[in-house]
Amino acid sequence: MSPLVIPKIVDVGTVHGFCDAQCIMCPITTMKTKYIMSDEKFGTLIASLAKHNGQVERINIVGMGETVLDKNVVNKVKIAKAAGFFVGIITNGHALVERRGKQLLDAGVDEMLFSVDGHNKETYEQIRVGLSYDRVLKNVHDFIATRNEGSYNTRIFVRMVVQEKNANEREMYIAYWNKYLSLDKSDLVLAFPEHNWPLASAKSPVDQPVVEKTVPCQYIFDRLVVDASGNVQFCCVDNEADFFTLGNVFTNDPIELFNAPAFENARRLMRAGRINEIDPCKYCNVPVKRSERSVWSGTYKEAQARSA
Repeated sequence: MSPLVIPKIVDVGTVHGFCDAQCIMCPITTMKTKYIMSDEKFGTLIASLAKHNGQVERINIVGMGETVLDKNVVNKVKIAKAAGFFVGIITNGHALVERRGKQLLDAGVDEMLFSVDGHNKETYEQIRVGLSYDRVLKNVHDFIATRNEGSYNTRIFVRMVVQEKNANEREMYIAYWNKYLSLDKSDLVLAFPEHNWPLASAKSPVDQPVVEKTVPCQYIFDRLVVDASGNVQFCCVDNEADFFTLGNVFTNDPIELFNAPAFENARRLMRAGRINEIDPCKYCNVPVKRSERSVWSGTYKEAQARSA
């Protein structure tokens, strides 16, 4: 029997379908369900993963939605930290008022990644529809100031999802954020390319173009993705957890689910350079876009391997 594959990273999608934005590159408006994971359920998952602490290196609080809209997100950070995990949060920052930011810092959050997809108000608000650029900037700056004044060790990442509307703003973006972020605390300015959102063939209402590739996708080797209902997603673009039936972490052990036949078969095909024999991987451009991710400013050596 092959040894169990243990994910280094677990992305817990605590918020599903609830968001204060309708971003032009996101499928949030097409999602069928809305759900926020309870603290009790989150604690159950963390307890299951704690048996593998050390192999599971970090918990990311993420979601197909806005994480900070969960009124109990601070409690969730405390639960994961009490179990000994490194904890990161991804947020658009719009709802992260100064008081909530300090609560997260006091809870011990290790890393905050702010998605700020533009250098100026017009560009940003064309992409992050429904959000105020001015409000987001204030919230990010308040968080930076609170972190610095309180001598917290939390890393702060600011990330642009690069697309046609903002691609020409790179140098201005870097210059602006370099004035406020701290190399001493391993802060980073990141760039991630926009990617597509493939559907399984049986669930696609239209024909999808096949993306020719043989490169494997690292996600299914090192990252377990769980949605707010506890359903295991095949990967981060499996936003309704319906690519395959992979089970639920509240009824089965999450590590066993990460070693289910669908995962094992996909890993075997990817290792052989046959990724496009996997439906819906053949429609996905994430593996080929991965090489376009970059650290625009900063020196934290593991950052280029990270994603959101």
